[in-house]
Amino acid sequence: MAAVVIDADQQFGVPIHARDLAALAAWPDLARLHRLTFSTGWFGAAAVEALADSPHAANIAELGFEFESLSPEGLTAMCGSALFARLGAFELTGNAVPPALLVDSLGAARTGGAGRDA
Repeated sequence: MAAVVIDADQQFGVPIHARDLAALAAWPDLARLHRLTFSTGWFGAAAVEALADSPHAANIAELGFEFESLSPEGLTAMCGSALFARLGAFELTGNAVPPALLVDSLGAARTGGAGRDA
């Protein structure tokens, strides 16, 4: 299956913001995606929770955040979500996450998630 890349920063000249992530979470066709990577934006806890709580996100198996697109609060929210527990892969690339926060967030994660056995 070919990957679909949507880069709002390049196509529209605007970064993706929290309100856009909420709109994506409400999009029924999100259910067709299995891998989702964000390269722009700055997503905090509320935006991440909107995505994680979306019934349309049930098929997402791989999730990535690049280039400072996930705030520390967003990381904590993601690791505590049911979506994270279902993921087979979770990637943070180019995010300056303090090691202690990463350890704490992953340690507080629900059972399973990001390639771990449930």
